[in-house]
Amino acid sequence: MVKDSTYIDLLPYCVISNNEGIANEELGRLEEAERLYRQAIKISTKISAFYDLATAYSNMGSLKEHTGDYRAALEWHERAMAIRKENSLVLGIAQSHNHIGGLYHVLGDLQQAEYHMAESLDISKENGYAQLILETAEPLKMIYAGKGDYAGAYEVQELQMQASEEILNKESLKNQERLKAKYEYELEKQIEVKNRRFRETVYRFIFVGLLLLFVIALILFLLQKSKTRQSELENENIQKEKLLLQKELDYKNKKLMST
Repeated sequence: MVKDSTYIDLLPYCVISNNEGIANEELGRLEEAERLYRQAIKISTKISAFYDLATAYSNMGSLKEHTGDYRAALEWHERAMAIRKENSLVLGIAQSHNHIGGLYHVLGDLQQAEYHMAESLDISKENGYAQLILETAEPLKMIYAGKGDYAGAYEVQELQMQASEEILNKESLKNQERLKAKYEYELEKQIEVKNRRFRETVYRFIFVGLLLLFVIALILFLLQKSKTRQSELENENIQKEKLLLQKELDYKNKKLMST
């Protein structure tokens, strides 16, 4: 295996190449999808990223199946299976059995199709892969029914119904969680709005209170200033009256002395 730093640097490109390949395949750009899958294979092989390498092999198989080249598709899926078995990638093994079984079913080899689909179903049942059970159950049920094994078909039907119910329950639980999250989000928004309005109201009261205090202080200041001015005027009047009295007294004294 290459150095850790190279592994860390290149690993995202395995995922990106695989994902872009899938996107191009869905858009009908099959040549570009194959180029990207081969690029993912090259990078994954270089850094020994076995999970991504098996995914790229499986994607190539699905691409060849898309183009109608079922034999080539089978080879790619078998290569993916080998990698997954070597590295104990359980979900991947079940998926590979499902793909290979489907291809054998298309090619008319019902014995091999039944074997691989039954293997996929057993692994999925053991590990609780409900979605994969649904994908495998329908064609396997048709094979059992086709050869007259109605007991086997009924058993697969039961597993299919249980898986479907489990998926519905999970989806229902997810919906409940989403609704709960949405409700909590809306509630938080309402609380935030109420808190903001409360803060705004408090700030208004504080502002009005400070404004009133300022007005009161200004009125008191003006009253005090008015009183001070009035007192000064009264003192000035008293001084004037004293001065007039003094002048009048002086005048009378002078008059008296003159007399």
